[in-house]
Amino acid sequence: MKNKGGSAFFNLILLLLLAYGGFVIYTYAKIDIDAKIVKKAIVEATKGKYDLTEVQAVNIVLDIADRFGLDLDEENIYFSKDKDNIYIEITYPVERNMIFWTLKKNVKIEAVSPLNILL
Repeated sequence: MKNKGGSAFFNLILLLLLAYGGFVIYTYAKIDIDAKIVKKAIVEATKGKYDLTEVQAVNIVLDIADRFGLDLDEENIYFSKDKDNIYIEITYPVERNMIFWTLKKNVKIEAVSPLNILL
């Protein structure tokens, strides 16, 4: 019976560790989910735009990045186009406070927008 207080303390520590682990998993997952949402927004905004120039593509991407609160510079946006697709690649830094440490990650998104929207 005298170990009951130690067991409660151990359970509290275990609960805190599990909660922190869930927080870390959620933070990593949120970064990946946000990247997929941004990628989809870029594809939707550029799909089927035959006459899209690099300047227009960069402006579209910067507008989307601004909407999502991303720290994105023009030099981190790469644009190319062939007869079938528009290719846009972006990289941006993400920094999240993880309570005991800071998560720093570079996120890379490669978006391919089809020019022929009938496919």
